[in-house]
Amino acid sequence: MLAKLRGIYGTGLSEYPDSGQINDVYVISPNQIEIFVENVWTSTKSNFQRDLNILHRSKADVKILIVNPKILEDVSLLREFEKTKMSEIRRGVAISDMIDGSLVLSPPQTANNKFVEIVQGLVEEALPKKLSQKNPILVSPETISWVTGNWTNKSFFKVYNRTDEVYFQIWIKLTIEEPTIPSQSIGIDIPKPKDELDMELRAFKIHISGDIVRFDCVDQKGYNAIFLLLASLNPKETLPFILNYASSASAILPFPTKIFIKVSDFSKEPSKMMSRLTNHGEEALISIKLPEAVKLQGVGFRMKRTKNRLTRKTDDSSARL
Repeated sequence: MLAKLRGIYGTGLSEYPDSGQINDVYVISPNQIEIFVENVWTSTKSNFQRDLNILHRSKADVKILIVNPKILEDVSLLREFEKTKMSEIRRGVAISDMIDGSLVLSPPQTANNKFVEIVQGLVEEALPKKLSQKNPILVSPETISWVTGNWTNKSFFKVYNRTDEVYFQIWIKLTIEEPTIPSQSIGIDIPKPKDELDMELRAFKIHISGDIVRFDCVDQKGYNAIFLLLASLNPKETLPFILNYASSASAILPFPTKIFIKVSDFSKEPSKMMSRLTNHGEEALISIKLPEAVKLQGVGFRMKRTKNRLTRKTDDSSARL
């Protein structure tokens, strides 16, 4: 088992110490999925319970229990395992049913194929949770679909900081599946615009915001795309966005299309993003580096028009990118 799993995932050990116990087999995948395998050859209740405790205490993402066939005939032991299995599932662990040990003793190719199939299925099950744990910033949904017909309905997505830390320079990428739809035709509205990072250009009677900046481009794979730069996200903060088709209401989609949304990059440290070029009049300097090489087609900012020095009223561009 160890040799087979090590051959697939690259590294692993037998008799591996974990949480004060010793795992029979411990393997870690390239995606950092930890795989635990425990063999229960003695069918007594005390021995079985001891191995269940080892399984429960392990911090692995995937847990597999291979047992003596006699254990599968003992109703009380089956019940004990089901209680443990339910507990592990509640904790988010991908756990197998008990595997008949006779499978391991079968002709090698049969055992290898079946065992590997079980392990790979559990690893695939555990991967999304592992990735979400690694990524402090989440987007939901990750895919927005529009169907054939008038593109008049609005769609929504949210960006969420799942941690207790502040994050900075969060890059959100929207990739458009259909090549005939330019990124500029996608409108993005912000129901809750921020007012944390802005600069007043008195000569033009406007405030320009760096809280959220939009970049229309063609990405390195040739897809039309939009990058949104969020200057910061506070702990547990959720930012909602509204997508709509910015062309005429009568515009017809060529066929069903999708927009894929993901977090491309983020930082734990703030950067000096905005400054003023005083030597050349009222100009704003925005210092930004995109997370990938693109063909830039346009940049959008939120702007506020200053009606007078005491009262600031905003035009339509204040909540639209």
